[in-house]
Amino acid sequence: MANVIHSKNSLSIQLKQQIVKQIFFLLGFPVLIFIGLILLKVLFGNQTLFLFGVFAGIFIWGILNAKQYTKIKIIYAGLQGEKNTNRLLGSLPESYAVLSDITIEVEGKRSQIDHIVVGPTGVYVIETKNLNGSIVGSESDHQLVQHKIGRRGGEYSKSFYNPVKQVGTHVYRLATYLKKYSLDTWVQGIVYFSNPDAEVNVNSEKIPVFCFEEGPNQIIRYVMDQEAETLSVEKTKRIVDLLSKLTL
Repeated sequence: MANVIHSKNSLSIQLKQQIVKQIFFLLGFPVLIFIGLILLKVLFGNQTLFLFGVFAGIFIWGILNAKQYTKIKIIYAGLQGEKNTNRLLGSLPESYAVLSDITIEVEGKRSQIDHIVVGPTGVYVIETKNLNGSIVGSESDHQLVQHKIGRRGGEYSKSFYNPVKQVGTHVYRLATYLKKYSLDTWVQGIVYFSNPDAEVNVNSEKIPVFCFEEGPNQIIRYVMDQEAETLSVEKTKRIVDLLSKLTL
């Protein structure tokens, strides 16, 4: 089994922080609204103004809670995708290391990388998306399109930034970062849609796009079958040691 190294600044921590915020908005914010309404009543004594404050407070409370809940859903979905991918990549041989949720800073700009695989066949940057529905597009598109069926059976679509382009940026920054420490090596990007309910039709020649539907082991075979560059045990260890410092 591969050595899976988790970042301490992981999505699980972000999820806990977001849940705390949700609890505050759910319980604490109404208290602040109540205090504000009492002050409004005492200072102005206007019933109409008081009722307006009540409805305005409830409206704001509802919007803030909805936003916080949406953030929790997004982070939770990302966390599930990360866990599923970690479990999959962990099935690589023990000569490989998998680093999750790594932030690289190059030229004053940051890349938050979902997964980095380092092993005998090279270095791989993997961008994971835990989206369902039909995903369509190509590597040249700025955005991909997700087609879904809603809870009531209606169809709708939404666009999101093309992960092929996103992982291309990650590849450049990681390669530049490694070169800075005299660890020049080819870095290969990969996009993986981990949701079993995703049907992916994305054309990409330079950066392979895999999905759970086509068989999760495809990504494992791709990593192990590459022969573009073979990393020595020493160089692999140096790269893993360097990147492991970014998980602290």
